[in-house]
Amino acid sequence: MKRLVKFTLEDGSTVLIEAEEAEVEEETTRVSRSSTSHEIVNITNQTFEESLGIVKPVANTVLNRLKDISKQPEEVQVSFGISMDLKAGMFIAAGTGANFNVTLTWKS
Repeated sequence: MKRLVKFTLEDGSTVLIEAEEAEVEEETTRVSRSSTSHEIVNITNQTFEESLGIVKPVANTVLNRLKDISKQPEEVQVSFGISMDLKAGMFIAAGTGANFNVTLTWKS
């Protein structure tokens, strides 16, 4: 079942993110039903920025591995989907929800 998780941003504003429900851990608190649907809204103590902490190391790993290419591309584009899990925060390494696309461009 999907739930909405309320994250606080660095500037104090909030954002709702749809997440797959796993075993809800102590870091979230059920607060209400969404006014627009029957989904449950949970508030997490983890900030959105903390949840995205996995993005930088993953991007750096991909870019570092591409340094070994003999003819370096002029452009590198890395895009990936991130799945939310109420038990583990954000995850990218496992499960069917993770997906990566790497585009390399040589113009000459």
